[in-house]
Amino acid sequence: MKIPESIKVGGRIYEVRFVNNLWRNTGNKGFITFNSHLIELDASLPEPDIGVVFIHEVIHAGDKQYGGNTLAEDKTDIVAETIYQVFSDMGIRFER
Repeated sequence: MKIPESIKVGGRIYEVRFVNNLWRNTGNKGFITFNSHLIELDASLPEPDIGVVFIHEVIHAGDKQYGGNTLAEDKTDIVAETIYQVFSDMGIRFER
C-alpha cells in the first residue's frame, strides 16, 4: 500500500510528508503537528519501520481527535506494532 499524501482522521485532513534526515535531526522517525495537520515521516525508513511509524502517527491523530490526546507514547507503540503485524500477516505492506 502506498502511503497517501494526505489522510482524513476524524474530519481533519493531515498532509503526509517524507522528510530527509528527520531521525538524524530530531531523534524521531515520525512526527505529528496537530495545529497544522501535518504528519512527517523520515524519508529513509525501510519497511517495516515506515509502516509502523505511519500507523503510530495516525493513532496519535485519532487519539487527539477522539481521546483528548491521552494515549501514552509506549501504548501508542504497542497499538501501532499490533496493527502493523495484523496488516503484514494479511499481505499489506507500506511503501513510500
